[in-house]
Amino acid sequence: MLSSIVSIAFRKIYNDERPHEALENEVPRTFYRRSKRSLPAHLPGIEYPAFWEERRVEKDGGARLFRSKVHVGPGLYGEVVGFQWAGERRWEVFYGPVLLGLYDEDRPQKGLLRIQRETALSPQEASSSTTKRGRPRTPSQAKV
Repeated sequence: MLSSIVSIAFRKIYNDERPHEALENEVPRTFYRRSKRSLPAHLPGIEYPAFWEERRVEKDGGARLFRSKVHVGPGLYGEVVGFQWAGERRWEVFYGPVLLGLYDEDRPQKGLLRIQRETALSPQEASSSTTKRGRPRTPSQAKV
């Protein structure tokens, strides 16, 4: 209770009374404008190509891929991550268009490996040039 009162008081002083040098000694409230855009009630779900493996992240930050548990981080708890086959027992792990890392089935204890790549493919871009099983015809451009 006391902390919320202090927080409200601080916010009022910081935004309405205290001038800021970076704002030419004006208060932030002077520059505030309410956005004309509104947030949607629900964000659309992330969709991955049909040939990717999709897994929901568990409370401990792990996502199960077949018999293995891949640690992607507790910050993604409840979210769905996508696993794209990268060849040679390796999987690229995505959260939406964001490439999280590379999972190597031969080195599960290493967790997600950082990879260097010119550009990460989004799920939409990655759906091209695949075999019937959804695996790329050529190995990934990833470097471990």
